[in-house]
Amino acid sequence: MSNPLASHFLFPEPEIIQLVFNNIKESYIFLDPDLKVVYFNNRAQEQATAYYGSELYVGMHILSIVQESRKQMLESLYKNALKGEHFFTESEHALPDGTKIYFENSFHPAYNADNTIIGAILTSRDVTDKKRSQKAVLESEERLQFALEAANQVAWDWNLQTNEVIYSGSYKKLYNFDENDLKADFSDWLSRIHPDDRNNMEEIVNTHIDSRNPDHDSRYRIRDAEGRYRWIMAKGRLVSFDEEGKPLRMIGTHTDITDAVNRELELKQVNDRFTSMMRATHELMWEWDIENNRLYRTKDGVQNVLELSGNNTIEKMAPMLDRVHTDDMEKVKRILSKVLQAPHRHTFELEYRFRQKNGDYACVYDRAILLRDEAGHPFRLIGSAQNISERKRLEKELLQNQLEYQRLLHKATVDSQESERAEIGRELHDNINQVLTTTKLYLELALSSTDLNEELIRKSLANISGIIQEIRLLSRSLMDPSIGDLGLIDTIRDLIENLHLTQQIKVDLCADESIEALLNSQQKLTLFRIIQESLNNVLRHS
Repeated sequence: MSNPLASHFLFPEPEIIQLVFNNIKESYIFLDPDLKVVYFNNRAQEQATAYYGSELYVGMHILSIVQESRKQMLESLYKNALKGEHFFTESEHALPDGTKIYFENSFHPAYNADNTIIGAILTSRDVTDKKRSQKAVLESEERLQFALEAANQVAWDWNLQTNEVIYSGSYKKLYNFDENDLKADFSDWLSRIHPDDRNNMEEIVNTHIDSRNPDHDSRYRIRDAEGRYRWIMAKGRLVSFDEEGKPLRMIGTHTDITDAVNRELELKQVNDRFTSMMRATHELMWEWDIENNRLYRTKDGVQNVLELSGNNTIEKMAPMLDRVHTDDMEKVKRILSKVLQAPHRHTFELEYRFRQKNGDYACVYDRAILLRDEAGHPFRLIGSAQNISERKRLEKELLQNQLEYQRLLHKATVDSQESERAEIGRELHDNINQVLTTTKLYLELALSSTDLNEELIRKSLANISGIIQEIRLLSRSLMDPSIGDLGLIDTIRDLIENLHLTQQIKVDLCADESIEALLNSQQKLTLFRIIQESLNNVLRHS
């Protein structure tokens, strides 16, 4: 093939060079500044014939075999290459049978020995197999990605020699990282682990590598892009080893288990609160599987309430009933039977005596709810039992104390009445009776002696007035004061006014009106009686 521009090439054109170009897989076309063909290899001719239906020849315009729709774009690329620019493109062609083929194209300038652009060079390589492989890999990765996302998992690949870590797209998506946010090294992964888990995880990884065990599982917390920590289940596998068996590569997955861990923690908190509550209330929680006749109970409850050792002492209902006191047996069986047979009854509560390990009987308060299936058949009974022996003892003791209190109160009332009668008797005998006797003598003398008649009658009148006042005071002390109508302070003032009428003592009252709201009626009456008695004693003995 004659080459009129051979003198401008950077290299000679011996047959060996032409042989090389004709045996490479890429097509090679050299164009002059007018875009006319100067040189092409055999691969370029094959592609032109197969894909454009035309043969190449020296001197032809390269755009003459190109589809009209692509001419403008290719002309621009060629001219830019002639200006010294370098471009890479991909092109797609369809064969007559519809099969698509793909090419990687390179447009770059051609220089002579003086570094002057003398043309443009087009190289083209068939990458159809590469594209198909990439497509197959992409589809495989998409299927893997879909499977991982469906299982809430992400993947990673760790080069143990370089410490480089490659993360899948789903990994970044799971933790809300952008494409370039994550550093592709082991130390970055380690820095994102929760401080409380970091040392343990580092030890687990090192132990796994040293053990040569291919697989390991772990659970820890790791920080996402927002700074929140997520619980993950990590699985790792060693997949590559050197000649000495030293691990070279590890791959693995992360599964986000944050929601599951949070539910576990919530459930644990609920169970802990429930257990604490049961311990605080000293109740026995129990469950009767009616269909299988199995009893389940909390171990602490069995010991605290029933005072039986172990949790396997009673596993069925019959042995449970055997420990019920004989006087309570029929009542317990009757209530259980009614609950199980009554279609609209779902709860019960009862008290009975239960025989403990030492043979003593404990008083038990039991309550439960019955569960029925859709057909209305009972299948489970859930309840709680309380040892109320102490409560029963306290109730009995309280009843005895109340009876004793009533007895003492009755005795105090009788004693008070007797004391009051004795006091009235002393008043009548020691005071009123003596004055009446003296008055009687005065009257008798007045009848027998006319000289002292007027004076004796005057003394008798004075005595009678005194007696009337004494009787008035005595009767007033026996009557309940009208505290409810007047109030405590006004009632005391009324008492003082009556005492002033005797002209024997003078009493001043200083009282805070707010005391009325602080005392009940019984307290007011008691306080009044104390003041009344004190003033009477002053009047009597002053």
